[in-house]
Amino acid sequence: MWTIEHPNKTFSYLNINYQANKTLRLFALIREAKYYSFSSEDRARLEASVNSNLSIKNVQIKSPDNPVKQVSAKLISYQI
Repeated sequence: MWTIEHPNKTFSYLNINYQANKTLRLFALIREAKYYSFSSEDRARLEASVNSNLSIKNVQIKSPDNPVKQVSAKLISYQI
């Protein structure tokens, strides 16, 4: 039997800007290849958002298949 760790612990090395004073915190971690599979219009609309609560960061995460390797990913966060 195996257990799954909380994402805050699993991805603690990303130094996520977790704002404790916010009532809603939404984080999406998407491999870069998956992010670029979305339509260019959808990506442009998301990236052009002027909402100060939304941020998109390029990050390197440990590969789930081989933790020694790094995988390019996007960290999308929305906190209000």
